[in-house]
Amino acid sequence: MKNIKQFLAAIIVFILGFAFTACHLEEDIANIYAEVNGLTLNRSSMVLFVNTMVPGLNRGLLVATVRPAEANDAVIWASSNDAVAVVDQNGLVTALGYGTAVIGVSSRFGSFSAVSMLTVEDMGGTDPVFVEGLTLDVNTLDLNLTNNTMATITPTVTPLNATNRSVTWSVNNPAVAIVDQNGVVTAIGPGMAMVVASTADRGFAEICMVTVNP
Repeated sequence: MKNIKQFLAAIIVFILGFAFTACHLEEDIANIYAEVNGLTLNRSSMVLFVNTMVPGLNRGLLVATVRPAEANDAVIWASSNDAVAVVDQNGLVTALGYGTAVIGVSSRFGSFSAVSMLTVEDMGGTDPVFVEGLTLDVNTLDLNLTNNTMATITPTVTPLNATNRSVTWSVNNPAVAIVDQNGVVTAIGPGMAMVVASTADRGFAEICMVTVNP
């Protein structure tokens, strides 16, 4: 009985020692690199296709960028709906069925994350018509905080018969201006901001520079 107790005690000490070592090893790894201060994805939205004649249209690659470049770039990927799509730890997304899913990535060190909105189209045995281009009706906007506080940017996706012509909008400086998913820009404060429109299919992007005057 005494030998058994000694054996169990030795195992517990080993496990605790291993956990302690692993914890400190992780801390040491984190200390080698610069502190993570940001994480972005190359696509804020993406469309994939299932049940197509041409194989491979159900896969797409998302690329995560950890900032700064000297930081540890280890990330963790996940899908909100595995019935629609799964993602591996290299950012390769595989569509499995019709629907939508959120593909998320988070930094291994630091509390940073980013998401891409995924749409999966079921082509029913045919092939999609891909988006070939995107243009905006304006590439600069001048707004002010008194009588010209809003404006609409109109996108044109070509060809007109593209299977998925959806466009997502984002802005790099929400303290100056915000944009909704209809392309309506609203002035918030004086300064400059960059509004970006991008297609879910093929990832075409166009920029509109917004200047907000007092």
